[in-house]
Amino acid sequence: MRKTSILLLIATLIFGSISYGEGFKEESIYGLISENGTLDTLQVVNAIHGLTYDYGDYDVINNLTTLEELTNDNSKIAIPINEDIFYYQGIVNTPKLPWDFEFTYSLDGAPTSLKALAGASGNLKIIIDIKSGSDEFKDFYNGYALQVGMKFSNDLVKEIEAKGATIVEAGGNKQVAFTILPGQGASLEVEAIVKDFEMDPITINAVKMVFDMTIDPSELTNELEALKDGISDLDDGAKELLDGLSKISAGLSEYTSGMNRFKSGIYQLKNSGRELSTGFAEMVQGLNSLNEQGQLLIQGVQVMESNAFTQINEELKSMGLTLPALNRENYKAILGQNEALKPIEIQLEQTLALTQGLSQYIMGVGQVASGAGEISTGLDSYVEGIAVLAESSYVLYESASELNQAMVDIKSGMSEYQKGTETFKAETSNMDVTLEAKVDDLMSSFMGEASETRSFASVKNEDVASVQFFFRTQAIAKEKMPIVVEEVAKTTFWQRIKNLFNW
Repeated sequence: MRKTSILLLIATLIFGSISYGEGFKEESIYGLISENGTLDTLQVVNAIHGLTYDYGDYDVINNLTTLEELTNDNSKIAIPINEDIFYYQGIVNTPKLPWDFEFTYSLDGAPTSLKALAGASGNLKIIIDIKSGSDEFKDFYNGYALQVGMKFSNDLVKEIEAKGATIVEAGGNKQVAFTILPGQGASLEVEAIVKDFEMDPITINAVKMVFDMTIDPSELTNELEALKDGISDLDDGAKELLDGLSKISAGLSEYTSGMNRFKSGIYQLKNSGRELSTGFAEMVQGLNSLNEQGQLLIQGVQVMESNAFTQINEELKSMGLTLPALNRENYKAILGQNEALKPIEIQLEQTLALTQGLSQYIMGVGQVASGAGEISTGLDSYVEGIAVLAESSYVLYESASELNQAMVDIKSGMSEYQKGTETFKAETSNMDVTLEAKVDDLMSSFMGEASETRSFASVKNEDVASVQFFFRTQAIAKEKMPIVVEEVAKTTFWQRIKNLFNW
């Protein structure tokens, strides 16, 4: 089965048609990784399509297509005229690579060698560290993905653990595969329980990441545009509400100051009976005026309450929340189900508290006015009446002060809320651009740096269609009786190709 696969691969290399155009080359780089991860030599198999010359800093070159000897004139290799694909091999004795590999093997926690692992039993751990290699080939490191493969026999290996790897069953073996994205090193670990251990070579293949993929983030950015508009509207609404609260707060502040003056006047009236008539007339006039202003103030606060419910219902709707319309009777039950909506519930409670407080206040004013009417018909008890009125005025002042402070607190909270919406608006103003940049960064980290395919063998080579790397370690196998093979004096072209895949 394995021989058949090799022969099919050979046939593909020889007779397969690749439509890249006239005059180009392909490079396949093969390397045998030593026990610690270094490479002693590197083989570059060049597939030449219609080129006269090729370049490469090779120590040895071998013709894989004909029996003709190749010449290497200062790293310039003359390619014989050939109608088909011309293959030749270049060997580098002191190779440099885009990656540095380091392999560590241990058995039962103790470092060990490949030779000692053959036929061994115990807890096996293999660590493969992959880092950036020569700066000369940094573009390969940043543009090529690695696939590390291991195959374990189910008869010899149990309980395989390999974080980040794909493990699949394949014909009585477990295939373990790691994928390392371009520009990213890795520290790979595989642990297993082994018995009478043997293992095929570990393979590391590197290919350029190329995807015919177009990502259009417009669908997301369109939704973000709508969200940005909603946030802008929310900020504008917050500013309008803050402006309204500021005006109410200013009115309440003036009202509280007036109540303070009224309270002082009542106490002066209590202590100055001689000025009772004049003071009483002013008091009645002031109470009537105060009662009228209180009714207007209640109407304004009721309008503010209605506007607050309308504004918050619109804001909740713009946030995409499908909630019933909020009113005095249901807002606690609806908002109390979501902790994130607690600030809105508090805001509405404060608004309703304002309305209720004003109502109580106007009722108090009415009571005072009623008392003043009674005093007008019973001047003989004016001292007691004035005393009661003085106490009532103090209560009214205290209520007004509390109401004013509550409005100051509401205004302060709304100011902080508006600052938050303003900051939120500023921070999200460019989120569509940020999203596109994040998508680009994510795709760049996944696909690697975009660059044209260049030759690994020499920067002088142009028209390079593909470059791919194939590395493997030595197999871990128990010693077997040597088989005597007759020496073959000469090899044919097909034998050279087959031997190439036995590196």
